[in-house]
Amino acid sequence: MAPVIDIVRHGEAYHNIDRVNGPYLRDPSLTPTGVLQCQNLGNSYPYMDQVYSLLSSPMRRTIQTTHIAFEQLLGSRMRVILVPELTESSARPSDTGSPWQELRAEFGYKNDLQLLHDGWWFKDSSTGWGADPVKVAEQARKARLIIRNVARHAGEDDHIVVVTHSKLVVPLLQGDIKFENAQFKSFQFVNLHGDDDQALLTEATDGSSSSSSGGSVGSSISPGGPIVESGSPIYVPVRRIECPGRRIKRSGDSSDGSGNLGTSSPTYTTRCHSKP
Repeated sequence: MAPVIDIVRHGEAYHNIDRVNGPYLRDPSLTPTGVLQCQNLGNSYPYMDQVYSLLSSPMRRTIQTTHIAFEQLLGSRMRVILVPELTESSARPSDTGSPWQELRAEFGYKNDLQLLHDGWWFKDSSTGWGADPVKVAEQARKARLIIRNVARHAGEDDHIVVVTHSKLVVPLLQGDIKFENAQFKSFQFVNLHGDDDQALLTEATDGSSSSSSGGSVGSSISPGGPIVESGSPIYVPVRRIECPGRRIKRSGDSSDGSGNLGTSSPTYTTRCHSKP
């Protein structure tokens, strides 16, 4: 049995209920209904004692979803790993994130910010982010590589929680799979230890799907030491980060880094500066 990846859509946020002005809200928060949905998810999620790692989009609504639903896991046991590749794909204000400094001030030290560089939220023709289908597909591919690397360090019965957005789950899962707010569905990697660059996911044989109301149904679709994936930032949840091919530097960071870290190619010497 391989580790299970529980994909979660965030709870209801203010842009979800205001179709006219909602898209113009910058990085909106959860509504009171969204908060309740996340509380229900936390109360009904059946694998809390098997969670190996928490990964989340750095958007405010996904961070809040993770903090509320998985509150009992945060603190001395683990922090939420914020992964920019899990952010929503459009460039609308409601899908545009906030600087890591603001996230630190608002959420404290419950998040691991190592993968957030200055300007991570920019989405335009000069960046790798945006609504262009090619860019979105590449964003989703990199996200899968990051998740797979974490899964390779997990135990066979472990669960990895990934909190993201409705538009990204289609290219992430490469299928037209619908998620309600604060709903999770379980997946596994087709080839956990393979060297392919796609890291495809399929529904878990023994996974479940749970809505914010706490209902669940069984999944019926069968699936088909550190490893660094080429061309993707990698997080291994032991307070060490490997960033092949990317230089991460944040202004105002008081950390001096931990030295040159391993990469998949001798072309790069990468130093990852991180906040504590």
